[in-house]
Amino acid sequence: MSGMYPDNRDIEIFGEQVRWPGLGADGKFTNGDFSDPLVKPSFIPAETVNLILDNLAELIASLGGKPNNSDTGQLKDAIVSALTLKADLESPTFTGNPNVPSDSAAVPAAARPTTEQSTRIATVGQIAATRDAINVERYKVGSYYTQYPIVGQNTFAGMFPENESPGVLFGGTWSLQYDTEEVFFRTPGPGGDVGEYRGKAWSADNKWDAPGGIPGIEPDMMRRILGNTGLHSSLNSSGKYTDALTTNHKNNPFYFANSIMTGTILGISAVTYQPTGVMFDTSRAFPTGSKNVPKNRLMRIWKKIKD
Repeated sequence: MSGMYPDNRDIEIFGEQVRWPGLGADGKFTNGDFSDPLVKPSFIPAETVNLILDNLAELIASLGGKPNNSDTGQLKDAIVSALTLKADLESPTFTGNPNVPSDSAAVPAAARPTTEQSTRIATVGQIAATRDAINVERYKVGSYYTQYPIVGQNTFAGMFPENESPGVLFGGTWSLQYDTEEVFFRTPGPGGDVGEYRGKAWSADNKWDAPGGIPGIEPDMMRRILGNTGLHSSLNSSGKYTDALTTNHKNNPFYFANSIMTGTILGISAVTYQPTGVMFDTSRAFPTGSKNVPKNRLMRIWKKIKD
């Protein structure tokens, strides 16, 4: 077998021809045959033991360790220390398509990749495999990942490009969570308050006892908005109002429609108003839209379901 194994040779011991160190037919050490005393076990020459120890000592020393004859963990410690100090590999940037190294005369020398280029190509593959293994360990099945939007974008495709989804970044199969619920997330209130009406639904007839609540979701609620309407004073002797209408204040959600009356209103004299109806519009007092929303940015939540 050769290699690091010694070669058999015939020697004479006490007048008997012996094959020493007695390797088996496969060139390796053997225990002999316990059922046949004539098939003897191998000897282990001192040179072989020394060869093993010398090689281990050289390996420990090359890794920065100091070989000794008592520490049973010295090889392990030297390897761990070397890996810890090893700098991160930086992937080079390539352009074009790499070629398989060839010494064929049909391939011009200028077109053959150098040893350095071939090594870099192999290194990139090794880094990619290591990265994938780290990502599998980092994001196990059942892990969640939050994808935040690209700053400065207003379209869905612009905020959440496909190349920034976790399946592309980290591999594996990911499923979107809550993506059709159009919900907001908040932390619990003091004492773990989850919201008095979470999981409930509201209707005009049944209030908060209405059917249709969704477990885990706190439903839309509008803040309670109060206003008032009426006059601050009575008619004067000429039959004209002399003070302002409370509801005509620009920040009051209540106001009069089609108003005509004469008098001093909001400090402006000689204006004619006549209140003929009371209107209600929260946009006079608060920011409004087609639905209740706090100031927000979009985000997407993914769950890993398969490596």
